Amino acid sequence: MPQTSEINGATSPSFRNVMESFKFWPRILKLLWKTNPRYFIMVFGLNGITSLIPAASVLLTQMLMTEVGIAKYTEVVQPVFIVFGLFAGMAIFREISRIISDNYQAIYAELLSNSINILLMKKADLLPFKYFEDADAYDKLQRARQDSTFRPFQIFQQILQIIGGTITLLSVAGVLFYWQWWLALVLLLIPLTSSFSFLRVGEEEFQIDWKRAAERRKQSYFLGLMTTDSSVKEVKVFGIGSLLLSKYQKLYDRFFREDKGLLLKRMRITLFFQVIGFLAVIGTQLLVVQQTVAGVLTIATMMAYIQAIAQTQATSSSLLQTLFVMYQNNLYVSQLFEFLDIEESEETIVQRPYISTKEKNDTGFVFQNVSFRYPGTDRYVLKNISFQLKPGETVAIVGENGSGKTTLVKLLVRLYELEEGDILYNGRSIRSYSVKEWRELLATVFQDFIRYEMTARENIALGNWRVAEEGEKVEFATKNSGATTVIEGLPHGLETQLGKWFKEGVQLSGGQWQKIAIARAYMRDATLYVLDEPSAALDPKAEKEVFDKFAELTVDKMGIFISHRYSTVRNADRIVFMQQGEILESGTHASLMKRNGSYAVLYQMQADAYVDSQEQQLNPA
Repeated sequence: MPQTSEINGATSPSFRNVMESFKFWPRILKLLWKTNPRYFIMVFGLNGITSLIPAASVLLTQMLMTEVGIAKYTEVVQPVFIVFGLFAGMAIFREISRIISDNYQAIYAELLSNSINILLMKKADLLPFKYFEDADAYDKLQRARQDSTFRPFQIFQQILQIIGGTITLLSVAGVLFYWQWWLALVLLLIPLTSSFSFLRVGEEEFQIDWKRAAERRKQSYFLGLMTTDSSVKEVKVFGIGSLLLSKYQKLYDRFFREDKGLLLKRMRITLFFQVIGFLAVIGTQLLVVQQTVAGVLTIATMMAYIQAIAQTQATSSSLLQTLFVMYQNNLYVSQLFEFLDIEESEETIVQRPYISTKEKNDTGFVFQNVSFRYPGTDRYVLKNISFQLKPGETVAIVGENGSGKTTLVKLLVRLYELEEGDILYNGRSIRSYSVKEWRELLATVFQDFIRYEMTARENIALGNWRVAEEGEKVEFATKNSGATTVIEGLPHGLETQLGKWFKEGVQLSGGQWQKIAIARAYMRDATLYVLDEPSAALDPKAEKEVFDKFAELTVDKMGIFISHRYSTVRNADRIVFMQQGEILESGTHASLMKRNGSYAVLYQMQADAYVDSQEQQLNPA
């Protein structure tokens, strides 16, 4: 990133910093070219041609006035109409070119915006999961998304303006150079007096915007809480709408004050230097008039020079302003490339040798002394975890909140890479398999699964979208997840739109959504099925159905399920009881109850609570 974009003590803009900010031009131009070469060439070409029109207009104006003057004495009017025809033809061409260019630029801008969004989505897809659990990383993504979809096209427009402006400036100033070269030079250099003032304002605007990334996310979050169906019911029940609104408005008011102050500051600078430029133009035009009165210049030449003076000053001022705005846009675009240049996971860079996950499996999964700390922290959430999951077995992992159960799943599905210890599959480290191949081996339901605002069929088929058209796969997954009754109760069966975001959508209960999520996992012909808190929203009957189906599905497979309900894990082949990141006890339900340790105590507590609840229902006071 350019030095001026550093948040810790912004440096004063300098010529070097301005030039450094242009280092992304080659990448921007490459992006522009790849978006649509034909539109790129067309817009570029039209811009170059129309940039010559101002100079041609000056010369044709002079020629027209000269021919009119001659016609008064010679009464030969044909040259007048020829020159006027050229003048009119040029005006028509300019308008046609402008209309074509504006429309193609609008189409091109839309294509470019989509190309950048696709780049951001592809990049996000390649980044490791840890990136999305980091606040600073989210700020980078916010900055990349905030302006990058339109800033590159603005830079392209400014490139066109600079090229066109330079052509116009040189061609128009050439008319003045023929008369008074020093006068043309003064008009070219006057706008430079305002350069560093505008640079400083642009830098200040960027710095303020840079610092806002986290707060903009917070502002967007408050807006989402009040406008999204998943949160609005709690907002209404607790009556916190006015509180959230005030938090949103407080951020907006501060942003508005800062933006207003900068706009007024820019306005004052603009007015001051515009007055200086205007006085310079008036002075030079007065000189032209004096020389015309003195008989040095003809009236036609006077009009041409007055027009050329105005064009030169306006074009040089516009050109410099374009450079300043481009400098600011370069700072914003640097955020896009900063995000795109983030180092990806090793998996996306190094092509691992292919090792099939479909080979015969005799040993299953073996956890060997697995320890783990989340990035940027010193506390171990897993400590020396070791156990084996054999083919045909199901293992239940239980424990209190914060014991490391879900983290274990994240490592298994390779959302995070192992730091200490290893996980073996069929005798090989999971690191030796490509992430893509590895994840196709697994079917996972997380406790915070997504409720896709799509049809029921699409919701389920996303678990293995490559075979989404195979109806028997969806039917198999629906049946084995216990979601058949859910689907039968929908107005259009599998074709029913779920959720309330779109027309004719049907909202499901938490338990019904959970069955759909389990069906999504069962779309896969996996070797290992992992259910993280699959019964959290299920009633006891539905819970028993889910685990009965799970037992059937994993007869010749392997299964891991995490649960807080100890009554659901008693039929697992093995139970692993975790506490504070360590395995405290392991064994069958019967052996752990006989041991009378922590597992037995917690199981009995839940059992007693359930019995008390049932007695209260049967014998209300």
